[in-house]
Amino acid sequence: MKHSDSISSIQLAVILISTMLGVSLLILPKMVTEFVGVAAPLATLMGLFISFLGMMAFALLGKRFPKETLIGYNKTILGKVFGNIFNIIFMVITLVLFGLEARQFAEVLAGALLPNTPIYVSIFLMIVICASINFSNVSTFAYIHFFIFHL
Repeated sequence: MKHSDSISSIQLAVILISTMLGVSLLILPKMVTEFVGVAAPLATLMGLFISFLGMMAFALLGKRFPKETLIGYNKTILGKVFGNIFNIIFMVITLVLFGLEARQFAEVLAGALLPNTPIYVSIFLMIVICASINFSNVSTFAYIHFFIFHL
C-alpha cells in the first residue's frame, strides 16, 4: 500500500499538539512556579494568550500566502536582506530548542527507564531516530503521531 505524501489538517493538528505537549509539559509547572511564585496561574494564562496570538499570526500569514512557507514569505514581507536575517535567527532558535528538547527528553528517559545509560547515548539515539523518520514520507510520521495521540 503506497502512502501519499500529504496529510489532513487533523493529522497536522495532532502532530503540532503532540510536539508542543512533549516532554516540556512535565517540567513546565515547576519552572513557572519557581520563577513567578504565587503568580503562576496568571503567568500561565499570559503565556497561553501570547502563544495564541503567535499562532493566529502564523495562521493569517498562511492564509495570505498559501503557496509559500514561513521562510518564503519572510522574504516577501520583510525584504530580501531582513527576511534572510530573520530566517537565520529563526533557524538558530529552532536548533537551540531542538537541542534543549532532546536534552530534557534524554534526562527523563535516563531518570525513569534507563538509569545506567549515559545521557549522551540517549541524545544521540534520539537524534538518529528523528533523522531516520524524516527520510520517510510525512504521512507515515503523521500516522505514528495519530496512533499515539488519544482522541
